[in-house]
Amino acid sequence: MLAPVQLLRGLARNVRDVLKVGSSTRAKLAYLRQKAVAELNPWRFSRGLEKAFPSFTEQTSLINSPGAWDVLIVLDACRHDVFENVVHDLLDGSLARVRSPASMTIPWLKRTWHGTYRGVTYVSAHPYVNSMTPMGSFDARGKFSAVIDVWRNGFDFSYGTTPPWNVNKAVKRLLLSLRARRVVRRRPGAKRRPKLVIHYVQPHFPYIGVEDVRRIARVMRVLKERLSVRSLELGHLVNIYLIDKLDGGLENLARFLRRSYEETLRLVLEHVALLLEDLRGRVVITADHGELLGEHGLFFHLPLPLPELRHVPWFVVR
Repeated sequence: MLAPVQLLRGLARNVRDVLKVGSSTRAKLAYLRQKAVAELNPWRFSRGLEKAFPSFTEQTSLINSPGAWDVLIVLDACRHDVFENVVHDLLDGSLARVRSPASMTIPWLKRTWHGTYRGVTYVSAHPYVNSMTPMGSFDARGKFSAVIDVWRNGFDFSYGTTPPWNVNKAVKRLLLSLRARRVVRRRPGAKRRPKLVIHYVQPHFPYIGVEDVRRIARVMRVLKERLSVRSLELGHLVNIYLIDKLDGGLENLARFLRRSYEETLRLVLEHVALLLEDLRGRVVITADHGELLGEHGLFFHLPLPLPELRHVPWFVVR
C-alpha cells in the first residue's frame, strides 16, 4: 500500500485531471470512486485470497519449463473465463486455468522472464518489451536472442493501439527471414529454429472490436495531451466519456465494455488462427494478466490480487 502522503498527492492529481474533463458530475464521481477504491482499500481484496487461488498451476513455472512450448502467444489482459467462452469457436486445443504472477504487465514481465533466454525471439506489439530501453523495472535488452519491435511501425493511431494484423505481418516477415537463413546455412549441426514469443496487445483496451473505437481513440489522444495522466489512468478517464455516451451509469458501462472486450478477443483469436498455419512445433496461448469488467465496481486492471486479474488461460493448440 502507498504511504499516506503519496496517496493524497495521487488523489489530488486525479481530482485536478477529472475537473478538466467536460463531462457530467456522475461520470466524474464514478472515476474518482474507482481510483479511491483501488488506492485506499487494497486490503479488502486481499482477504480470502487463498480461497480465490486454491491450487492452480503457476504460469511462471510452465513458461520456464523445458519443452513446454515452441511458440508462446501472449494475449494482453486476457482473462480465463472469457477466453474459455470464446476460444473453442475458433481454435482446437486443450485449455487449463493457471495463475499469473501479477495483475499488470511490467510486474508480469519481471517475474516471468527472470533469466536469460538464448534461442528465444520476442515479437512485441507492446512497448514495454523493446530492444532499446528499460521500461520501469524490466529491461528486455540482452535477455532474448532478439526483440522485434512491432509497436514502432505497427502502431495505428486511428485505433489507438497496435492491431493484430500488423503483428501477423511482422511474424510472417520474421519466419520468411529465418527460413531463408536456414536454406543458406543448411549443414550438419546447423542451429534449430528459434523459439518465439508473440505478444499481441489485444484484448487490452482500447477494445478495437467495437464500431466507435476510432472515436474512443481520439478521446484518448486528447486526454493524454491535456492532462497529467499516466498510461495506467488513461483508460479510466475514457470511462468518463463512455458513461455519458451510454447514459446509463456503471451497469451500462460494464455491459458495453464486456461486449467490446469479447469482440476484441474474438478478433485477435481470428488473427491467431490465420497465423497458425505458418507456425511449427508446440503452440501455447496464454496471457500476462486478466481484466476487470465491472466486478467490484472496477474496470481494466489495477495492482490488486483479484481472480479476474490473476486467472489466465494456458491453451495448447492441436
